Amino acid sequence: MLRVIDELCWTLRREGFAIPPEKAALAARAVALVGFDDRDAVLVALSTVLAESAREAERLRRLAARFFEPTAAHRRDLSARLVAGGLELDDAAAVRAIVESLSEGGDIAARLLLSLLDDRALSRRLLSRDVTQALDGASSGATAGYFVERVARLVGLREARDGTARLRLALIAALGEARGARAATLLERELGDVRGELREHVLSRVALSAPRPATTLLETPFAALDAGQAEEVRRAVRELAARLSGGSRVRRRRARRGRFDARRTLRAAARTGGAPMWLARRDTRRERPKLMVLADVSASVRPAAAFLLELTAALHELFERTRSFVFVSEVAETTALFAEEGPAAIGGVLSGAVTPLDRDSNYGRALARFDALAGAELDRGTTVVIVGDGRTNYGDPRADLVARLRERARHVLWLCPEPRARWGSADSAMPAYAQAAHQVLQASCAADLERAARAMARRR
Repeated sequence: MLRVIDELCWTLRREGFAIPPEKAALAARAVALVGFDDRDAVLVALSTVLAESAREAERLRRLAARFFEPTAAHRRDLSARLVAGGLELDDAAAVRAIVESLSEGGDIAARLLLSLLDDRALSRRLLSRDVTQALDGASSGATAGYFVERVARLVGLREARDGTARLRLALIAALGEARGARAATLLERELGDVRGELREHVLSRVALSAPRPATTLLETPFAALDAGQAEEVRRAVRELAARLSGGSRVRRRRARRGRFDARRTLRAAARTGGAPMWLARRDTRRERPKLMVLADVSASVRPAAAFLLELTAALHELFERTRSFVFVSEVAETTALFAEEGPAAIGGVLSGAVTPLDRDSNYGRALARFDALAGAELDRGTTVVIVGDGRTNYGDPRADLVARLRERARHVLWLCPEPRARWGSADSAMPAYAQAAHQVLQASCAADLERAARAMARRR
C-alpha cells in the first residue's frame, strides 16, 4: 500500500499539487483507515487530506481515479510491466538484474534507462530544478513539441535509446536469442512510452500555466485590479478580518465558563445520589498565540503584500503579540508603525519610507536578519507567516533558515503570489522553501487570501 500511495503522490506532484512528506504520510494513514475495498471512500479520504480547496479536491479525485484504473502503467514497477508485456517472471527479474549490473558497472545508458523506467525516479527527475526551468515559458500546446525535446535531452532519453543496442547484446547473451530479443524489444517499447509521458507532463504544465478566467472580483489577481476594484477588495478583506475577530471573541466568551468536567460532575453527584446534580467545569483559559509576519514588498510581490499587511493589521487582536517585518534587500520592522497608525501605515511602507524598494530581493539576507531579530522569541505558540514569490535573483535561498524557523515555531506558513506552475522556474526557490515550511499556499487573489487567513486563524 505504501508503494502505491508513494507513486500516487509523485504523480500528483507532477500535476502541480504540493505534497510534502507529512501530507503523504497522512494520505497513507487515511487510506489505511478506510481500506481499499471501497474505491469512492479511498478517493474521498485522499482528497480530504491532500487538497487545499473544493476545486483542488475535485481535480485530485479525477486524477486519482485515473491512477487507479486497471490499465494504468504506473501502478506497476518495471518487472511487473515486463511480465504484463509477455515475459516470464524469472526473465523479467533477470532483465532488471542485468540492467542494474550494467548501471553499477558505469554504463550511463543503463543508469538512465533505470531512472526513466522507474515511475517514482522519473517523477523526481521531471520535478527537478533544471527540468522545471526548461519548461518556463511553456504556455501553449502549439509549442509542446519543442519543450518535449528540451526535457527529453535533459532527462537523457536519447542516450538511453542509443544504449539499447549494447543492452540487447547483453540480454541475448544471458537469456538466449529469442528471450533476450523479446526482452530488449519490450524495453525499447517502454522507452517509447516514456516519451509519451514527457509530452503529457509538458501539456499538464501548459494547462497549469494558462490563466483561468476570474469569475468574481475576489478571484481576480491582485496585479490586475484597478483602483476602484482594489478598494472593493480591500473592504472585503476588512470584513473577513471582522468576521474572524468576532468569532474569536465569541469563543473566548464561551471559554470563560470552562469546559464540562464529567469526572468531577459524577463524583459530586455520587454524594447526593444525583439529586440535585451540579455541572462541574474545568478552567480552559489559555494564552493567545503570537504572530510574526515577514513580507517581501518588492515590485513583483507588492500588490499581494499590501493586502496581506492590511489583513495582519486588522487581525491584530486575534494574537497576544504581533510583530511584522518587511524587506526587499534589507529587513525593517513595522510593528510599532502598525500599532500607531493601523492599516494607514501601509501607504508609507509601499512608498519606500521604511525600506528601500529600488533594489533586488535578497531572500537569504532577509531570512538571516529576520532570524537574528525575532528568532529568540519563537516558541511553540508562535505562527510565522512569510509572504514572497521566492525569487532570489540567483542568490543563496537559505532554505535552511526556514527549516530552523519550522523547528522552533508552532507553524510556518508561506504565502506565494505566483501560480504553482511557475514555482522552481528561473530563479524561483519555491520548491526548496515548500520543503522547509510547514505549509505553502498560493495567494494571488482575495479568495486565496481568505483561505490563508482562515488557515492562520485555525493555527491559533
